[in-house]
Amino acid sequence: TSGRDCWRNCCIYCQSVQFPRSLHSVYLLTLTSFLPFSSTVKPVFKDRVVPLEVNAGSTARFECETEFAPNVSFKWSKDGHPIKASDKCRIISRFTASSLELLSPTQDDSGEYSCEASNQHGIGSSRPTRPFCFNDL
Repeated sequence: TSGRDCWRNCCIYCQSVQFPRSLHSVYLLTLTSFLPFSSTVKPVFKDRVVPLEVNAGSTARFECETEFAPNVSFKWSKDGHPIKASDKCRIISRFTASSLELLSPTQDDSGEYSCEASNQHGIGSSRPTRPFCFNDL
């Protein structure tokens, strides 16, 4: 989106929500000063991927979330090896967040899990979880 298109869309938005005309320039100035920054940054994680302890056979869920950055793609890994979605695990990614669900995990799934987020401006990596253990039932 060009700056001109963005400016025009902002004006249409101001009119559609019936902002008082005196506030149009304040809104536009705030938005345009935010857009160049957010549209040119690599993903940065908000928090560490949370370590869990789960009983074998129960679903385990890991989540990671980034600060706003455009066009983010996520990759998950266990002990430094890539994880792909399969019958055993599900990966759901939307906008600035991704989750990894291990369906019916076993002790073989114990390890360190991490998430990588990337876009055209760079790569952000979460710190790995502490060793993640699955307990026998």
